[in-house]
Amino acid sequence: FLGYLALMTFPLEILGWTIATLPRAHAAAVRIEELFQVQPEPQQGTAPRLEPRIEVRNLTFSYDNAARPALVDVSFVLEPGQKLGLIGPVGAGKSTLLALLLRHYDPPRGTVFVDGHDVLDLEPKALRALFAVAPQEPFLFSDTVAANIAFARDRDGGGTADGPDTGSRDADELAAAVAAAALDQDLPNLPQGLATVVGERGVTLSGGQKQRVSLARVLLADRPCLLLDDTLSAVDPVTERRILRGLRDQRRGRTMIVATHRLSVVTDADLVLVLDQGRVRERGEHRALLRQN
Repeated sequence: FLGYLALMTFPLEILGWTIATLPRAHAAAVRIEELFQVQPEPQQGTAPRLEPRIEVRNLTFSYDNAARPALVDVSFVLEPGQKLGLIGPVGAGKSTLLALLLRHYDPPRGTVFVDGHDVLDLEPKALRALFAVAPQEPFLFSDTVAANIAFARDRDGGGTADGPDTGSRDADELAAAVAAAALDQDLPNLPQGLATVVGERGVTLSGGQKQRVSLARVLLADRPCLLLDDTLSAVDPVTERRILRGLRDQRRGRTMIVATHRLSVVTDADLVLVLDQGRVRERGEHRALLRQN
């Protein structure tokens, strides 16, 4: 009996372990099935050479199963080289508008146009090549700071960046982007400066440092339109003023759309939209909006 019991011990342990993994396997299978049911993003469409002229006409957009629309009757025209500011509380629809411009979601036909083309008629890759994006939550790779900054240039066909010397990359442009993003003030605190390897998703950097690396990446990118989604939310006022000066210097006439909670970021905008619950409550230049209180 004891011999048979000893023989059964290990198989019973394996059986118990297997039964314990079944709920995890079931949960994973459900998730995999959900992913398989998602339709791939369509890649059809024209790929013309685009100018950053953006027009939104009576845009109303709702997420699936949402209780109310995320955007309601939004309209504006942004000419090449102009700056648009998006101001409003959390949930006002600022990030949604940027996502629709990038076609992360499909807007209703006849509402969003780039250079006179409905975005639904454009190949997504061609549309997104127009924009350099600094998202609300920056994504950094487990690589050097310099490589993370030069990533956008590398995707455009410019080689690699393994440290402060970026090979074929113009080191002066890299230094200018770093200074404009006020990242140079943090370099002495990094063990190897620009050659410091950050952890996965930039885990070794603070929130403000990650935002500034993302901002420097955008400024270095050769894209005619910059989209900044609350990029200065984690920086102090002194650093913010320096970054704003850097943005003016490094913008180089490019079109810019900035979603922010800080009024100082949009004081030089050609048009400011004040959003609330998806609706444009006020619009105009900074001084005109101040006069309207």
